[in-house]
Amino acid sequence: MVVNSAGGTRAAARFILRDVMSGWHQNVEFLASVEFGNRPSIVVQNNSYYSPTPAFTKIRMVEAGTYDGAAIEVFVAAPNAVPTVFIKDNLQVTGWTLVPWTKITSLTGDQDGVPTGFAARVINLSELVTGFTTANGSIYQFNNGRLNINDPAATTGTVNIASTGPGIELAFTGNNPANIYSTAALYLLTATGHPLHFGSNGINSRAILDVDGNFGIGTTDTKGYKLAVNGNAIFTKVKVKTFAGWPDYVFDENYQLPSLKTLGDYVKSEKHLPGIPSAREIAENGQDIGEINMQLLKKVEELTLYLLDHNKKIEALLEKVASLEKENKALRSN
Repeated sequence: MVVNSAGGTRAAARFILRDVMSGWHQNVEFLASVEFGNRPSIVVQNNSYYSPTPAFTKIRMVEAGTYDGAAIEVFVAAPNAVPTVFIKDNLQVTGWTLVPWTKITSLTGDQDGVPTGFAARVINLSELVTGFTTANGSIYQFNNGRLNINDPAATTGTVNIASTGPGIELAFTGNNPANIYSTAALYLLTATGHPLHFGSNGINSRAILDVDGNFGIGTTDTKGYKLAVNGNAIFTKVKVKTFAGWPDYVFDENYQLPSLKTLGDYVKSEKHLPGIPSAREIAENGQDIGEINMQLLKKVEELTLYLLDHNKKIEALLEKVASLEKENKALRSN
């Protein structure tokens, strides 16, 4: 069956396609339109049949970027089907007109048999029930079950949405929360060289996962850190795991503990402890929590050694004082 456009600025109508004899009772209702300068559109509103196999397999619109010569072709799979078509709500009386059936044979691909300069856009009826549209800046359904929006040629995923510029490509509306659920693992993935942005409250890029796998909150520049936060953060527990350098070596018998004089000279000159960054360095570069904790522990361990050393000296002095007192007492008794 061929439904042919007779010209005009627009040609749009509602079609009812019915198999009246096969016993499979297939009914297809769809809207079809073609307009000068725009891609044609087919919207399937109803596709029902009483059989494991449909009588009609696909609807193909053939056009050349204009309304003149546009045609709708229906592919019939059942040899005993008797298809009938009805045109309802014809926008122009001469917009779409019925012409006699033309049997098309030996066609395997969606573009086979299409005249030079024309292109075919196809709805595969065996893969959808209702609500899908061919490419007109809206939706396009390929024969392999792929659903494309704004880009009929996309082959990356099962559902492809081509961005047409600033704006929102996928929106959930209404007053109820929107949920995305997967019975298996769920992946969010961008193409090579592109970051992943997160927004809220109408503001985009509140957080970002950059191309190097670094996550930024309140900033889009992570400075190469795995987690960058521009603002305050609160934790109930933080565990910093260092890979090497925990300063238990301070208690090794071969550790060279600086003398108190050397330490005093350094503090007097630099105004901070050795191995601890100055206030200016922290203001300019920030501070690694794991590193500063190691350095602070090192200072505590060094301080422990100083205390132990001074305790030995104090005990020795006390013993000497006790000995002198004993000698003094003996002298006075004589």
